[in-house]
Amino acid sequence: MPAVDVAACWRLAEAISPRRGLRTDTWDDTTSTWLHQYDHQPWPDAPPPGPYALYLADESGQFRLLCFDLDTTRGDVETDLARLRDLLDTAGVRYVVTASGTGGGRHVWLATGPGGAAPLAVRRLAKLLARALPTLDHGMLCNPGTGAARPPGAPHRDGGHAVLLDPATPLAAAAALESGVSGVVERLTEELDATVSTPDERSTATLTTREIIQRNGGLALAGLRREPSPSTRAALDTVARDGEASGLLATVLVGLALARWSWPEVHALLDRAPGLEHARTRSNPRAGAARIRRGSEEAVALLRRQWRRCVEYAAQLPPAATQDAINRAEETARYVATVQAALDEDPARWARQSGPADRGVLDAVCLVALEACGVEIDLDVRRAAAMAGISKSAAARAFDRLSKDGFLLRTAEAVGPRAATWKLLPPATTPEQQQQGGTQGPRPPGPVREDLRHRLRESLRIRAADAFAPRKVGGLGRHCARVAAACVNGANATTLSRICGYTVETCERYLTTMRKFGLVRQTRSGSATLNTSALARAARRLGTHGYRGEQARWMLVDREVYAWWREEEQWMRARKRPRRPHSGEQHLQLWGARRREPFPRSGERADFAEARRRIAGRHRLVSA
Repeated sequence: MPAVDVAACWRLAEAISPRRGLRTDTWDDTTSTWLHQYDHQPWPDAPPPGPYALYLADESGQFRLLCFDLDTTRGDVETDLARLRDLLDTAGVRYVVTASGTGGGRHVWLATGPGGAAPLAVRRLAKLLARALPTLDHGMLCNPGTGAARPPGAPHRDGGHAVLLDPATPLAAAAALESGVSGVVERLTEELDATVSTPDERSTATLTTREIIQRNGGLALAGLRREPSPSTRAALDTVARDGEASGLLATVLVGLALARWSWPEVHALLDRAPGLEHARTRSNPRAGAARIRRGSEEAVALLRRQWRRCVEYAAQLPPAATQDAINRAEETARYVATVQAALDEDPARWARQSGPADRGVLDAVCLVALEACGVEIDLDVRRAAAMAGISKSAAARAFDRLSKDGFLLRTAEAVGPRAATWKLLPPATTPEQQQQGGTQGPRPPGPVREDLRHRLRESLRIRAADAFAPRKVGGLGRHCARVAAACVNGANATTLSRICGYTVETCERYLTTMRKFGLVRQTRSGSATLNTSALARAARRLGTHGYRGEQARWMLVDREVYAWWREEEQWMRARKRPRRPHSGEQHLQLWGARRREPFPRSGERADFAEARRRIAGRHRLVSA
């Protein structure tokens, strides 16, 4: 790592700072650690002794700087850095790359030009980038009030400093950051919009927002005040578990904002509402220790800041999204996130012989729950099998095991064409969640659901790829698929062993096999990254290309056989039905009418095997 010219970097920070103040970390004498809790202070004459961060926006809320924080705990930083640099180069943007510390993280800085950039435009860009770059921690870009990042030369709480990489000198970095051009956010958004966002998102980007007004000394949404929804009242009375206090506070405040509450009413709840615990206390760096009480002024300031952010967020929600629907979606997302975190804590459970099928079905249930905004959903075996990339018999056995093991509860049996109803059960224990970084500011409410949906869809898509068809038909198998899905963002064999529950040797063997078919790429850091573009090519080499498509057609055959039998039953139960037609009879068919084809029979009994063979022949799965 290059040497750090602290004095020159301090002059650079002073030259580019949007405000005459910064945020400094808090030292705890009891634990002798930096708490990663940043507070404002006026600009000092000398660099602070500990970690400090520059604001990204000025006092008016306009972003003057952007910092893209690529975090090694989220995946392969080098791959995402290459993608980001390619995007910036394509858009003709000058930028600065720094190493955030000794852990391998990277910060990419750029200036937004003389006029700055509007918070909503930066928020949209941040969310689009977060989908394209899995390692991006975009919280600071969604928080114009306190969003900040450590500049070049700033100490890291775990040792070392933020170091300039490209350009390598503070003078060159200053030239790059002082030459920002207006419209950079719009150009980057345009580059990403066509490939990352969905048509629905693009059509709702210009929806009219709710009006924000000043009421009783604070922000509020215009309209008549009403009582909070039952879900918001329940969140107010909920005692947050470790790692959930910040998210619970955001849920409460968004619900109160939509109910048109004012700042004094929210302030009155500070000392007594369990759901506002994050405003009263901060997390303790010591695992399992009690939370640290905030001072009264700090608690009020934090609550006021969060109230402003949540009012602004609530104003942007689509008009069709009612308060109850929003709260239900967020509650379901938190529930599913807790379940997923607990499942990840026991990788050995999913590494046994039936593990991949069980986890695939569970992930499918979680995805459907997110789509339905509820933890009790209707899901048939064949749909779950198609989503998980397994056979319907394997899915049926997986449902049975998961029900016996307490992961799922069948609340209603399948009746006729209606699927069985399953309830996703909460885990017995909740793992600790990683503490949020203090420089980032709390994350904006509501992104959990979209992040989970994206992650589950991508993971299920990979595991259902033809290349990972069962080994008995020539594919790489479901266990190899689990390892492949785990190295989407880059991981070595040791990390994969911890994530997937296999031995290091087993993970190495799967990686070696996938390298042979071009499915993984080795990065400079030694990690293996899945090459999703090679999945179809690998399936052709393995001779399994089209396997999942054929499976889907066979499931369609089963559905058509069932529909045919239901039609036959209705015909048999109809009053005054005519004599059953003989297969050799001639029929006069009126234009627009559909001839009822008799269900095959063997003697007096229905012949389902023959019915399946006929329909399979229509789909060219067998010789007609």
